[in-house]
Amino acid sequence: MRYLFKNIDKNLMKDILNDYKLSCIFDELSWILDFEWKSFDKIRGLNGRAICQDSPKEFFIMRLAQYLAYNEKVINYLYEDLKKAEKNDFNPIFDKYARMMEFTDKDKFEIIKENLEDLSPVKIHLLEKIKNILKSKSTDTPKELEKIRPRESEDKKISSYDYYIAEISSLSLKTLWAIEEMINHPPFNLEENIYDNTKYLFERLNIKE
Repeated sequence: MRYLFKNIDKNLMKDILNDYKLSCIFDELSWILDFEWKSFDKIRGLNGRAICQDSPKEFFIMRLAQYLAYNEKVINYLYEDLKKAEKNDFNPIFDKYARMMEFTDKDKFEIIKENLEDLSPVKIHLLEKIKNILKSKSTDTPKELEKIRPRESEDKKISSYDYYIAEISSLSLKTLWAIEEMINHPPFNLEENIYDNTKYLFERLNIKE
């Protein structure tokens, strides 16, 4: 079993969370990142391990950049969800990539979709609301973000919105409602915040983008 914090200095993470006034959730966020890293490490594609699975610093940056954009309420609810996932031997990273295949590889998705949890009508509606809120704020995001993922999913390419929805589909309704409340706040722009956090973290860890 590989642990993320064999490669990442926890004191550096403490300093980063202090910068964001999130030091109160250091323990929860440390556990979340380590659990996701271990879950990610278990994934095997058709060609074996992906290169990014051996890049703990990049993984740390990309995941922490997202969570630094969250508020304490969402982080605490997410922590509860992932603790339950661990107890039930559920891999949320596998679930995320499996759901992404609906857009990136429809044939394979038809084969594996029966292994995925059926989403309730309430959850489907809530996920659609979250997606629409994110899309409604897209005009405020930097143009550089469009180079990372397209605005709309197309053949074998998944949009930034559908990518995010695939990731959060396994979370509880309580957590999803908290996410909806957070992103619906008028000045809040999740995509832009993650982008800014990513640049900041690359600088803090002295990694060239």
